[in-house]
Order: sequence, then C-alpha cells, then structure tokens
Amino acid sequence: MKKFVELIQRVHQGRYSVVINQLVAKKIPVAFLTATSFEDAVDTVKNLRAQGLNITNLITLSQPPPRFSG
Repeated sequence: MKKFVELIQRVHQGRYSVVINQLVAKKIPVAFLTATSFEDAVDTVKNLRAQGLNITNLITLSQPPPRFSG
C-alpha cells in the first residue's frame, strides 16, 4: 500500500508541475485562495508571482480556521 500511495503522490506532483508550467507560460490569470493569515498569504503570493504566476486575486478568510486536535 505504501508504494501505491507514493506512486499516486508522484503522479499528482507531475500533473501539478505541468499545470503550473502552462499557467506561467500562457500568463493565465489565476486567483489564490488560502486559509492562512493575510500576511502569510501576501508573502506566498509575492513568491508565486516572482516565479511567474499571474495572480490577479487573493482570497483569504477573516481569521484562520481552528486547528483540530486528535
């Protein structure tokens, strides 16, 4: 089972990379949605823009959701 999960993770990562590369190459506008603090979200968007993503909208929560313990 562990090998199967690792395979799925590699396939997902490969597809993610392909999609991100296409978004960058075609300068497709995207929105960034996050549940982190506004300050962390702004930092992340700055980094993603520096990598070439055309982020036109930033959507955050007014406060981060509570963490589950268990």
